[in-house]
Amino acid sequence: MPPAKKRRTSGGPVREYGQGTLSSHFGLQASQGGATGAEGTQEGAEHIAELSITADEPDGDGDEETAPPWAGMDPYYQRVFDEALDTVLEHESHLFDSGDLALIQRYKNAGADGQKLLVRLFSRSWKWLRLSSLSKYTEIDLPCAYASLCSSGFADEEPSSLSELLNLMSSPELKALAKQTQLVTTLQSRWTKPEYIDAIIAHTATQTLLIGDPVERTKTRVKKILGPILRLDQTAGDLFERTMMLYFRSLDLIERPMVAGILSLVERWTFPEYEVKRFPNMFPTREASVEYYQALQLHARIEKLVERKKVEDCLEHLDEIQAMWESLLMAADADAFSTERKSYFLIQFTPVRVFTMLLTNFALNILPSVKLYDRATTIIHMLLSQQHYGWGSRGKWWDQLSHLTLNYSDAVQEREERALEFCVEAVRDPLVRAGWLVRVRRRLERVAKKLWERKQMESQDGLKSKKGSKKLLAIISGWEALIPGDIRHRLIDRTIREPGLEVCEGVRIDHRELGRKSTWLVEGEDLDVDDDAETANGEDGDPQSNETETSQEITVEEVAMRHYAKQGYNGLHVENALFHHIFGLLFYEVLYATSPQCPHVFQTRYQTHPLDFFTDEFYMGREPAISARCHEIETARIDDLVADCAAMDIALRDRRVKGVGLAWDAMTHDQFVEILSCVQVPALGTVMRRMAEAYRDHCGGLPDLVLWDATTSPKRIKLVEVKGPGDRLSEKQIMWMDILGCCGWDIDVCKVEEKAKKTLPIPVKKVAKRAARKRK
Repeated sequence: MPPAKKRRTSGGPVREYGQGTLSSHFGLQASQGGATGAEGTQEGAEHIAELSITADEPDGDGDEETAPPWAGMDPYYQRVFDEALDTVLEHESHLFDSGDLALIQRYKNAGADGQKLLVRLFSRSWKWLRLSSLSKYTEIDLPCAYASLCSSGFADEEPSSLSELLNLMSSPELKALAKQTQLVTTLQSRWTKPEYIDAIIAHTATQTLLIGDPVERTKTRVKKILGPILRLDQTAGDLFERTMMLYFRSLDLIERPMVAGILSLVERWTFPEYEVKRFPNMFPTREASVEYYQALQLHARIEKLVERKKVEDCLEHLDEIQAMWESLLMAADADAFSTERKSYFLIQFTPVRVFTMLLTNFALNILPSVKLYDRATTIIHMLLSQQHYGWGSRGKWWDQLSHLTLNYSDAVQEREERALEFCVEAVRDPLVRAGWLVRVRRRLERVAKKLWERKQMESQDGLKSKKGSKKLLAIISGWEALIPGDIRHRLIDRTIREPGLEVCEGVRIDHRELGRKSTWLVEGEDLDVDDDAETANGEDGDPQSNETETSQEITVEEVAMRHYAKQGYNGLHVENALFHHIFGLLFYEVLYATSPQCPHVFQTRYQTHPLDFFTDEFYMGREPAISARCHEIETARIDDLVADCAAMDIALRDRRVKGVGLAWDAMTHDQFVEILSCVQVPALGTVMRRMAEAYRDHCGGLPDLVLWDATTSPKRIKLVEVKGPGDRLSEKQIMWMDILGCCGWDIDVCKVEEKAKKTLPIPVKKVAKRAARKRK
């Protein structure tokens, strides 16, 4: 193995490209994903393909007659593809057999244009395409590339069915073909494209010819209209996608593995500094890598079916998945199931981990949606019986098991007792994290109260008719006796504390639509309805047609911020960004340091986080370093902490580094420093510890607003969750309310209520003026 290389990604001007596109974890790397052939995520693949069309064009106008510096270089997508292919061949050639190597060599011999077209096809969804539809790729000589791919066997040239050919045609072309085949009906002008295709196929099937096949004749006509067509060969696509999976160490194939690499070059991302070191024995054999890749393919296929709500198709795979999970779990070597820190990270790259994730989805979402509660319960018991996979999911399993038992168990008389037992076992399970303990705590309390009340009702004569009596209330209040003493120490700090409640009012604009956030009018400013109502409602009385600043439309969060501004607070609507940004700065060195306990977590130059970041291995492998850092934070002087964070923020902000949690657009440097100067250091340290323990469980649900006042002594800071009419707190928001309240943060829930439920009327005089203008 060659020596590890210390590398630093060069910076450059960064064009913001929707941080939510790649990851739901605040700018984290999207290399943990991909697509699976035609079953993959078509929209994401098409987007990356379109984005990289102009990836190599220079910024600015420039001189058209002067060759740009990028001239003669391979396109960005080509560079990422070749880098991944060459790296895997160099370090992990044992994962390819002679057939794989021969196919890769054919790619090397395909010529520059053939290679570019192949990578373009690979980056898209693997479906039939007209060569003319690829004309936008001006860097490719398409006829030459087409001939090269067809001759080397990388492209299929002809669909087998008439339906596939017709689907490639446009609606005008289908209409013209229908006329050529003498397919004319009175409703033809109203047909959609699928209706045209079905009608042409049905019409062709009814034709009879003295010589020849009518279907073949129609196919010949269609091919003449379409011109050259092609599709990436499935075998080649699978090989290259497995190679990308190996290079990027993908944990799923929901998005293309190449996304992070391409966008990093297109957007000129600056990555954190870390030591890249490939681990060649991640997969011991070719068979192991193929089995893992096939498991990822199945996972992507199931996710696609769930997205399309094809539950019955999902259920057809359940028996197969469960059987494979059980057989692999039993056949696995005992050393592979070691709970040592190093082993747990490596077994994330095994088929059993993928099947565990699939079974979790079936038990929590798919089976309950079709009322197969017994099957879901059986799967959860099976998952809980092992402790080698899904450590971060055990809280979900216990919570779902208690829910299904309490509401759907066949043993009706024992539902409450069994549900309480499962809640108790969940609290005793050391692998259940703090986030899920809040949810389990709430369910345990509800079940215990209900069970205690029933038992007291059964044991006391005549109490059923005296439900409001003080004696009954005294008896029912003893439900805590049902909770075993050995678990109370895990619940005492998890007791949900009610945050402060603030109520404010606003005028809501009455254009309520499903999926659209509510809009409100500015409260407390001079709003003359007679002068501004026409602007607020639009020229035709439509509130959506407002396009000027005089409408004064604001969001529900802005209503709350204006309310608190009257109390002297500055405010920002940051949601999760503030604490994630602080975490990214305070733990920057821990995140990207080379650790002997975690030697295999940086294996490509396109990473924004360690490979084990979203697993329990992250905290376990760095527990001493994380604990020491948390202690430093909790005992630091506020001035020193602010100075350290400010220096780190400036150093990374200037280069727009893409690191864990770093949210450069959420606030300015001055705002960040002022906010940080208002916090209580011990309270901040507790939050950072929670996030380090289980970042995945704690990456969402933080309060909407951060409010601060640095002019008072002591300085004030408040976190506020804003709720409009009909909104309520989610489980994650309740968890964060609990954690933040316990460690001393000032927390509010601000309920914004409607001051007036009406659509602003258009004044009569303006209606008259508008009518006069129309008459003219």
